[in-house]
Amino acid sequence: MDLSSIGLAGAKEAEARLEQAGRRIARATSPDDTGSDAVALTEAAVQIAEAVNSYRANLQLVRTADEVAKKTIDLLA
Repeated sequence: MDLSSIGLAGAKEAEARLEQAGRRIARATSPDDTGSDAVALTEAAVQIAEAVNSYRANLQLVRTADEVAKKTIDLLA
């Protein structure tokens, strides 16, 4: 498996986590007396932040792999 494939797989995984967090937020109701919905929303917000950071890191991996491939081709040409 090359670096681009790893980066794309990681980006897909991050996207799935982002969608899951979005669904959790969409299902949330207004906070009740226990505050459990507020906790669920906070956890979903953290999950979104983690997914976004993971997505960005994986896209950077794909960009870096592309740059390495281009430089390798330039060296061989």
